[in-house]
Amino acid sequence: MSDNSARNYKKAITSFESFVNRTCRCQPVLSENILTDWFIDMSLQGLSMKTMSHYLDIIAALYKDTQASSCDAVVRGLSIFKQKIKTFGVGETTPLVTYETLKKVQSITRHAAIGMKDKSMAADILLLSLLLRCMPIAEVGRLKTSDIDTENALYADIVGRNTSPRRKYLFNLNQSRLTDRQLEAKVNFLVGSFLKGHDIPILNTVDDTIRSIWVSAALRSGVSSAEVVAMLDVLPSCLPFLSLCERADISSLRKSGIDNTIAIFFTDNPFRWYAMKLRPRVTYEDILKKISSIDDSQKPELFYPYQEIARKIGKKLVFDKKPVIRDIVFFRSRLTDIYPLFCHIGDLAWCFTTSGKPGDDYAAIPPASFKIFKDTISHFTSDYEIAPIGGFAPVEGESVVILNGLLANQEFDIEKVAAIENTVFQLYMVGGNGIQWRTTVKYHQTHNA
Repeated sequence: MSDNSARNYKKAITSFESFVNRTCRCQPVLSENILTDWFIDMSLQGLSMKTMSHYLDIIAALYKDTQASSCDAVVRGLSIFKQKIKTFGVGETTPLVTYETLKKVQSITRHAAIGMKDKSMAADILLLSLLLRCMPIAEVGRLKTSDIDTENALYADIVGRNTSPRRKYLFNLNQSRLTDRQLEAKVNFLVGSFLKGHDIPILNTVDDTIRSIWVSAALRSGVSSAEVVAMLDVLPSCLPFLSLCERADISSLRKSGIDNTIAIFFTDNPFRWYAMKLRPRVTYEDILKKISSIDDSQKPELFYPYQEIARKIGKKLVFDKKPVIRDIVFFRSRLTDIYPLFCHIGDLAWCFTTSGKPGDDYAAIPPASFKIFKDTISHFTSDYEIAPIGGFAPVEGESVVILNGLLANQEFDIEKVAAIENTVFQLYMVGGNGIQWRTTVKYHQTHNA
């Protein structure tokens, strides 16, 4: 086997193993539905039909090479599936909703869901269509206020933003003066122009684009392709593989659960903690001054911990405040408020992202991790030493405080440190008996509490 073939085999195996590990809770039976889900997963990653077909050939060859009788049915199934996908045009690249496009749609719908000042009727029509399992936007435009279940908080918010006591229709589109064809053309132009204005490509038609967005969001949220087929009356033309799936027999409870998953995907916008890094020579006071002019509804909650250092000047005891981390400010904000915030203060600080690169997803701090952090620094006084993980390791004779677990908030002296496979601390509790505490971290990763 050539080096190039070996690389291709490795890529195909990695792709298939990664898909199985992410989506299958037990050992999967290689059915047509599993293969379809794998192909759709590769499509979401932007692979071409030619590449996906080649990966399928590689997996089929590996099963065939085993020469086990138990694999004969799998090999036949792979061959049949290969024949079916040939009808989709092997040399073409499937046009799909990319992750970047989904993020743009999320930004639109999340802003619409919290009723921002720059709200748009087109955004609400888009959001309502997505929440109603891709109801055609012309039908959304014909909805009357009385058709909407206002006991649902999301629907009630949309009604509150758009309804008027002077008309029976939810959206102000002059429905009573337009024919069905005119209304359809008006709504398609309205939503289509809105999507293009936000750099969201139209795939075939506006309705097909919305269906593609819904399907991509569902698949990325763990909904299987068979369940997607069961949820939608019309499938998007840009995902022809879905036509190979058998319609799943799902309960009304499961359908409601998928509806809720989609609603969360497009509207969930809770307050979370993030971290910003101050630029050189910028102080926390500069940040406070700059954000004082921001509207209260978008102003973030800040957290900038200090140490209090006591100094004796003559006979007088003076306390100074020293930042725990001088150039890091933590802030609590909605995701949709972060971009406008840093448009305002970007000359003073920048927000950490998941990859560390500008333009990627903002890195939210898990609530449990942030609570541990706050609990940890609340123990610090001037006689505590602080450093990043790996900056130093506890040594014999030092005192430590256990921050979490059954022994939380208890102070110990380190009597002995044994650096073997795992670092073992022989601790002595002040006023108590000796106790051994084992940690799974390596020696250089430990640090003083």
